[in-house]
Amino acid sequence: MMIKTMIFFALFLGINPIFANALPMDAEAGKKLPEIKSAIENIRKNGSISDKDQQVVAQDLASGDGVLISLAAYAIGQSKKKETSLCAKAEEILKTNTDAMAEAFVRLTLLKKSAEGKTVSERIALLEALLKTANPFLRVEAAKEIFRIHPQKGEGALKKIALEDANAIAKSEAFNQLDKIGKRDAIEPTFQPSERYQLLLSIIEK
Repeated sequence: MMIKTMIFFALFLGINPIFANALPMDAEAGKKLPEIKSAIENIRKNGSISDKDQQVVAQDLASGDGVLISLAAYAIGQSKKKETSLCAKAEEILKTNTDAMAEAFVRLTLLKKSAEGKTVSERIALLEALLKTANPFLRVEAAKEIFRIHPQKGEGALKKIALEDANAIAKSEAFNQLDKIGKRDAIEPTFQPSERYQLLLSIIEK
C-alpha cells in the first residue's frame, strides 16, 4: 500500500515512478534497517540464513518498502543454500505493484538462484539479457554482477551504461563502480538522483 501510494502521488505530480526512489525512506521502515543489516552480515559470515534471520528477511519482503524489499532480496542472494521458501515469497512480490528498485533486486536474486550450477558462460548470458531491460536499477545491477563473474565483460557493460544510458540512476552508479576500480577514463560523473538507492548501496557495499 505504501509503495502504491508513493507511485500514485509521483504520477499525480508528473514524476516518473522510477524517480519515486529519490524520495526519503519512510521513518517507520527506516527503524527496521539495523535488523536486516545484521542479518546480511550474519548470512555473509555463515553462508546460510538462520531461523531468526529468516523471520527478518520474510518480514521485510512483506513490508511494502522498496529499500527493505531490496535488502531482503539481496540477503537471500548471499546465502549459499537454495532458500526455496524465501525465493517463493520473493517471486510473489513480482506479481504486485512494487517499485523499480525492489523489482530489480528481486529479479536479480531469483536469476542468480536459478542459475546456480550453470557454467560461467551460461550465467553471463542470463545476466547480459538483463542489460536490455527497461528497469535502470536492474540494468546497472546486472552489469555489476557480470563484473563480479567476468571483470572484462563487466567493465565493458558498465562503460556502455555510463556513456550511453539515458537514465541518470543507471549512469551514475555505473560511473561510481568504474571509479572504484580505476577505470573511469574520461567519463564524466552523473548526479545520482535516488536517495533510497544510495542508502541501499551504503548498506550492501560495506
